[in-house]
Amino acid sequence: MSEISENNRLGRDFVHLHIHTEYSLLDGACRIDQLMERVKECGQTAIACTDHGVMYGCVQFYKAAKKAGIKPIIGCEVYVATRTRFDKVNKIDGNNHLILLCKNETGYKNLIKMVSASFVEGFYSKPRIDKQLLEQYHEGLICLSACLAGEIPQDYKYYYSFDAADNKTDIQPTAQTIGGDPILSAADKDVVYVPGVKGDAVYTDGITGYKLTDVNGVGDNYTISFWIYATRLSNYMPTVQFGPDVHGDATGGQHYTNITRAEWSGEGTFPCIWSYDQLDNALWPAWSDAATGEPMKQWVQIALVVDSNNLSADGTLIASKLYINGQEWITKDSDGNVVPAYVTKNCMQASDNFDFLLGINYWDSVFKGAFDELYIYDYALNAEQVAAIYADGNSNAEFVEPERVINVVKDDSAIASIGALDFSKADDVYSEPIDIADGQTKQIKLKHWSDGKDAKNNYYFVFKDADGNEVARLNADMTGTADEGCRQRM
Repeated sequence: MSEISENNRLGRDFVHLHIHTEYSLLDGACRIDQLMERVKECGQTAIACTDHGVMYGCVQFYKAAKKAGIKPIIGCEVYVATRTRFDKVNKIDGNNHLILLCKNETGYKNLIKMVSASFVEGFYSKPRIDKQLLEQYHEGLICLSACLAGEIPQDYKYYYSFDAADNKTDIQPTAQTIGGDPILSAADKDVVYVPGVKGDAVYTDGITGYKLTDVNGVGDNYTISFWIYATRLSNYMPTVQFGPDVHGDATGGQHYTNITRAEWSGEGTFPCIWSYDQLDNALWPAWSDAATGEPMKQWVQIALVVDSNNLSADGTLIASKLYINGQEWITKDSDGNVVPAYVTKNCMQASDNFDFLLGINYWDSVFKGAFDELYIYDYALNAEQVAAIYADGNSNAEFVEPERVINVVKDDSAIASIGALDFSKADDVYSEPIDIADGQTKQIKLKHWSDGKDAKNNYYFVFKDADGNEVARLNADMTGTADEGCRQRM
């Protein structure tokens, strides 16, 4: 037995029900005779033929399958008119995909009738049937939801391909305004596009992120799926953050869900999904690449599926599901128990104050990398649907970072370089203190000792008053603390 067939003996019960042969013009690449050889090699006993809109290949397919001892399943991936097969108005009347499989001879005859009518009566860019034909000729047929071009997969509430050609106006470059009001504000820059997993993707440079201004909440049943490519991930750096009151502007209490990298367990894990309202129960299933420890410099698909019917034991939280690259990800504790995937209720409630943010929030470091193919559904997708979204993107797509031009100017007025040569002792290693008088400005050159991945621990500034009391400190990752008196003086 060959290595391939040996490895697939347990897959004999598996049957491909969605196959395009060479008769799916400009789409299928499977030669029917070679296809049957491969099916036998994999140890499978049946296969379907579902060419796009046509049944040209059914006879050849049937004969080849019978000759090879394979059970043939006749079918077609039909095009279903968005209105009726007789409606043919440009930019209004398109189509969705639908898989129809013949259960018996009656189904075969009914499928022939519909496919014939799709050419004679419904042809408009594609041969289209409609729901009236489905109702009339449904007997003997089995229906599948098809690919992402099907009506069910396209039943999303919001979708962003992030293709430049879409010319969407609600993708708003957004910057943090530390200490400002509002803390997030529109940035005076253009959306930057780079190649993505399917067409273009939007690029975030670590300085500004994006706000999707048209997105609002959809309720406690929802699915969010998106792709990211991270060239940098620091602690708590957001990928997607959303909620009806992200900053507490409306109620005075923050209410949101964040998909981020975090170190609750002492190790950098990604993604961690948590809701601000339930920090005591914030630990989520968390994934990191086995080789690198972080999903750095690779395309990763993340899907969060929330079904309000699945509640915690006390009924206060929703037990949800996290998917990574089309597969459900489950984390277990040291005792082997599954870590519940909880989110707070109402994080997806519609609100005049609702924010949906990409790569940025009100306080943490800004994400650096790219986003692509964002879907928001107002219901919980199943595992097969999530897997289909993943399969629709190219996880091996090349990432090309935009070219950046940096002007370096020598400043002779700056103080000579300061900083210890080795900061491995962390908090107890300091440079010489520098006095800054009221109204005086000094520029400082800093030495950098790490490889850049741990930039936040490279340095921080400590500000003390004339009496030696610490009034503020600022870390390299632009986070820090300051008392009110310091803010007034600085």
